[in-house]
Amino acid sequence: MPKSSLNGANQPRTALYVTLTALALGACARSEAPPVQVVTQDSNGVAITPVPASLAQHTAQWQTSPRPILTLGEPLPGSPSQYYRISGVRLLPGGRVMFSTDASKQLLTVDSTGATVEARGRMGRGPFEFQHLQMLKSADTSVVALFDALQRQVTVLPIDAFEPTAISLAALGVGATVPLARFADGSLLARREGQFPAPAEEGVVRGVDTLVRMDTAGRIVARYGAHPADERVLRLNASGGLTGGRPPYRRQLLADADDSTVVVAASGRWELWLYPVDGGTPRQVRLDLPRRAVNAAMRRQYRERVLRDVRDEYGKREWTMLSGDDVFPRELPAFDQLLIDRDGAIWVRETVTLADTEAQWIVLDRSGLPLARVRLPASFTAFDVHHDRIAGVWVDSLGGEQVQVWALTRR
Repeated sequence: MPKSSLNGANQPRTALYVTLTALALGACARSEAPPVQVVTQDSNGVAITPVPASLAQHTAQWQTSPRPILTLGEPLPGSPSQYYRISGVRLLPGGRVMFSTDASKQLLTVDSTGATVEARGRMGRGPFEFQHLQMLKSADTSVVALFDALQRQVTVLPIDAFEPTAISLAALGVGATVPLARFADGSLLARREGQFPAPAEEGVVRGVDTLVRMDTAGRIVARYGAHPADERVLRLNASGGLTGGRPPYRRQLLADADDSTVVVAASGRWELWLYPVDGGTPRQVRLDLPRRAVNAAMRRQYRERVLRDVRDEYGKREWTMLSGDDVFPRELPAFDQLLIDRDGAIWVRETVTLADTEAQWIVLDRSGLPLARVRLPASFTAFDVHHDRIAGVWVDSLGGEQVQVWALTRR
């Protein structure tokens, strides 16, 4: 947790009381809810906004189209392509869609009908060649930013011109950082990974990561606090070595940014940290919402899904050991996805399980107050949200991937 959140109970507090009605929030769907009171408290220099459940639950329901308005990669007769390891999706003007695939190491652009307009990139170490390909969030809509984790390199490409610029993080002396997003001035939101506890420790372990802003010379120009890292599980195996992996329904460190705000969340609780981009004092938003208990059916379904994809007996023994009851959380993390849309709203998705077919997204304004809820398929990961469209990746029960675009109506 950031230092400013520690021992807050012992610090002097001031409170600003703001009464918000359904009309003030501009959501007619909330008219049945009584007026609520939101208290903003200043604790040790951090503004804390607790959002009551009555406000979080009585929000407008924004509508999506009954089915995607564009689907790429359907396993149908005559389908031109199917995709694997899609690592980013971006909505472009004129109905075009750009997406990256780590499997083919390509950046593809399709028109509004789904026809491929451009396909660039390939496996390699030369100009616009990749060992690993991931699309970064970019505040500058005129360029796309790509990250190669193996070459420790960020490549920036103008949307409408093939003039790539490669930036070596290793050459800048910051090769250990993980870029998450690119600001319009070329600086990067990046995660500096901390050390995990001693490897002799067994079970679920939790480290601490630091989020920073790096300029184009690799200098740190802003800091966004130290936060709990993604959880991992460690076990001593039969050979006396250490077996590690992701624990089921693990807590993650989630972050996104645009040119005015950096949003950070350690997803275990209903809390968001909102930082100004210059790294000043953050605001914390706490939503008073319940978390779902993890039951026996969730544990069984998770194990069955993991073991289904294991190829040999050794792997089965290892994964069985890693998915023991003790590594499952008692409650699901509050949410498992976070992004800022192109209108500046903050989207968080309530954590889904393998049995869920529908996911509930909560949309917040920049003060952290709920604007709406949105329903999408549980197996859909959103990458880019515009005012009237949502783009992302849908995964079927066998692991097949499709790029999908859904229409969005904000009410």
